[in-house]
Amino acid sequence: FMLAGAVTCQSYDIVDVINAQKGQFLGVQYPPRDYTENDAMITLPSKENLHTFTATENTSILQILIPDFDHKERICSYFETDNELPADTRHNCLSNLHKHHTIGMDLDQLTINDIVGLNMVPEPKNKVDANVPFDGSLD
Repeated sequence: FMLAGAVTCQSYDIVDVINAQKGQFLGVQYPPRDYTENDAMITLPSKENLHTFTATENTSILQILIPDFDHKERICSYFETDNELPADTRHNCLSNLHKHHTIGMDLDQLTINDIVGLNMVPEPKNKVDANVPFDGSLD
């Protein structure tokens, strides 16, 4: 939830595995969206769950994670995009998406440029979290 400010959100879905041991995946990149004060951003486990925010001014975001990342079974992972995928890799991925209809977006609008590499990277060293336990009760 945007408490104040403005951000551009870029989101992705993983659609295939390149090398699981190295944390390399193929993904679909959705069009970027702009959010301002009082806008809600909702991501689901199966759609647009990988995302990045770029603040366009001083910004405060309240992010509620349900269930919370417990860092054992539910881990927050970090990715970088790789836009240098070979054309044949992008084409094969796009063909498979059209053939199997495996994502929840309009495939007619999907282009080869929407296929990106998603590579896992270590957690940023300057990342700051403020976690507040919530027992589910609003009393």
